[in-house]
Amino acid sequence: MSFFTELLNGLRATFTWYFIVTPWERAVRVRWGKHNELLGPGLHLRVPIRDRVYRQSIRLRSTETLGQNLTTADGRIVTIAFVVEWAIADLLQIFSTITQPERTIATRVKALVAEHVARHELVDIDPVALAEAITASVAKLPWGLSEVRVYITEFVSTAKTYRFIQGGHGYTEIDHQTHWDADLLTATGKN
Repeated sequence: MSFFTELLNGLRATFTWYFIVTPWERAVRVRWGKHNELLGPGLHLRVPIRDRVYRQSIRLRSTETLGQNLTTADGRIVTIAFVVEWAIADLLQIFSTITQPERTIATRVKALVAEHVARHELVDIDPVALAEAITASVAKLPWGLSEVRVYITEFVSTAKTYRFIQGGHGYTEIDHQTHWDADLLTATGKN
């Protein structure tokens, strides 16, 4: 039954002569695959088969990334996660420059963050300054974006840690320089 419903909905959409663009959307109508026109809110005509219509919300969006592990110039490991807020300012520009805006923006910001972290030592990396620098870089991209803002949501620096391994007579404290005796599975570091 759902197959027939989908088929009827597809046929109805194919032969519909009008479409509505809501106040928070913009649309691009493409005629014969080569002539495009930007359309604002309201009722618009569309000739079936000749016209294709692409509607897109122009409201503020956010793209979140999971933490990425990066190495600083002094060899330290940091984990950084961020959110990018953005909106579409020029729908024709974004359609002519990039596909999948969310993914493209997240990938570009990841690359810019990695480049910035790789060029600086850990003591010189300030999360607020990093977010501002990346925001300025992304805002300059010719992709038709507006209201671009990058927020660092997680900034974790690894530090020297101590772990306790349960031995035969309690716990043995070890650090990263401990050498292991693989046959006995005991630490030979400091006790």
